[in-house]
Amino acid sequence: VINSVNAQLTTEDLVEMNLRNVGPERAEPSAIAQDFVSSLS
Repeated sequence: VINSVNAQLTTEDLVEMNLRNVGPERAEPSAIAQDFVSSLS
């Protein structure tokens, strides 16, 4: 499972997730990760 998620993770995704965490949204890492995994299906 981890390899399939990792294969789909791009630098753009990481930048977007980081911005969601440290930017105005201040989203929790668990919510960001859940949103990303949900977007894969």
